[in-house]
Amino acid sequence: MTGTELSGKCLGLIGYGRIAQGVAAVAKAMGMEIHAYDPYLPKRIAKQQGARLHDKIEHLFENCTHISVHCNLNDDTYHLVNAEMMAKMPKKSPDGIECGNHIVNCARGGIINEEDLLTALENGVISSAALDVFEVEPVPKEHALLQHENFHGTPHIGAATLEAQSRVGIDIGDAVMVALSGEEPETIVKT
Repeated sequence: MTGTELSGKCLGLIGYGRIAQGVAAVAKAMGMEIHAYDPYLPKRIAKQQGARLHDKIEHLFENCTHISVHCNLNDDTYHLVNAEMMAKMPKKSPDGIECGNHIVNCARGGIINEEDLLTALENGVISSAALDVFEVEPVPKEHALLQHENFHGTPHIGAATLEAQSRVGIDIGDAVMVALSGEEPETIVKT
């Protein structure tokens, strides 16, 4: 049972908002090189945090053995992670180690094409995958991904902690107060 270290590996973050930036900080502390794809992110933010910002999603996959999804689900991101993208992953990190390819999605179901992911796991294109969001929820017990030995699935419980619920309430209250004062809240989502 020999594994690989995270140090020296490239982590690709799809979406580089607050949560992805937190993941990046932890990964960086473990010695990972941080890559990001976020077409809405000002380049200065990635630069300030030492992340390499890619202008094309293909470049992120070509450079990273580890991918973590942190974007919204919309027409542009539906099945964004598919067989074509997964096939671009290098399996070998810049430190020369054959570490395989790994994907995590804790953002929204539907961003990863689950059929393509299963095929990639079966063919060894992807070494391991973990999802806590699925295209159809609740997930049936017989879902094919749940049967694969290199897949880890958990219930979608995103903000199901007392602390998270408290923060959400405070954030909503703050945003309402800002809007009532005639200003635009920082957390507004623009499409």
